[in-house]
Amino acid sequence: SQSSTKAVYEGLLTNLVNEVMPNNDEAHAIRFNSTIKNNKTALNIECVTKDGSPRDIYKDKGGTIESIVALGLRFIALSKTKNRRIILMDEPDAWIKSGPKYIPKLAALIPQLARELGMQVIYISHHDPKYFEGHARIIELTNEEGIHADIASDDLSDNDRENADGIGWRFIRLTNVKQHENTLIELSPYVNMLIGDGDIGKTTVIDAVESLINNAGREGLIRDNAPYCRVEIGIEGGMVIEWTYHRKAKRKTLYQLLDSNGEPIHRSDSSEEVPEWLHEYLAMEPHHGFDLHFGDSHNASFILDKGISAHKRAEILSW
Repeated sequence: SQSSTKAVYEGLLTNLVNEVMPNNDEAHAIRFNSTIKNNKTALNIECVTKDGSPRDIYKDKGGTIESIVALGLRFIALSKTKNRRIILMDEPDAWIKSGPKYIPKLAALIPQLARELGMQVIYISHHDPKYFEGHARIIELTNEEGIHADIASDDLSDNDRENADGIGWRFIRLTNVKQHENTLIELSPYVNMLIGDGDIGKTTVIDAVESLINNAGREGLIRDNAPYCRVEIGIEGGMVIEWTYHRKAKRKTLYQLLDSNGEPIHRSDSSEEVPEWLHEYLAMEPHHGFDLHFGDSHNASFILDKGISAHKRAEILSW
């Protein structure tokens, strides 16, 4: 029922805030308030103080509380769809202050959410990676005669590896994409944290995946003096989705789905369209016109943003 769903959501978000920011009287609980306006459900999400006073999270709280609740809402919203359960986040914690105080707790809760809801997470953070040790696969990008992605530490036990075999994306490979001449990133089915020096190409990884999903090729993606760039995603069954964007060609874009032997199952060379089969294998289409899979510091408010109506908020959460 909606009342039991409401209690679950409120409990999950309240626990998330209280675990990261314990004993905060201004954020005692998170509450969902739904009303019917013009025969449509409208949903507002409030922060409740210890004495029961409501606070608008976006207008009255902002910062840390807003970022934490928005992060939880992204997980919840995606879990209610039939979309692939993967979230790629570029510094969504940028607004969370007091790193040593809050980030270690958040670092422990993200993998807990990921495992409970069956999510795979790729996460770029500007905070000290030591906070994430034991909670995520930490992948360090280094530049030694080309960019390499090395597993600095891992949270997977031998049992995890056995149970998770074949689940989610297996890898991302970038060829001639900006700084990346040939970078292979091997992924955990749970939480993956990308670290490395500034301007080494961490954000480029997420930009490249978005370009594949949306067929958003542009010359700026292509490495200097290279004729093309390529993004590959290893998915289930040993299959690989490959997207190539050519600098100079009559048909600039080529999509391929390759089997475990590298033989093409599907091939599409339209310059503008995203092939239908891509949605079948990736399952990352917008939900009610809203992208649930990608988050960064610019959209850290997610559906709490003032630009999202209460009606749209209810629609996105399937309320």
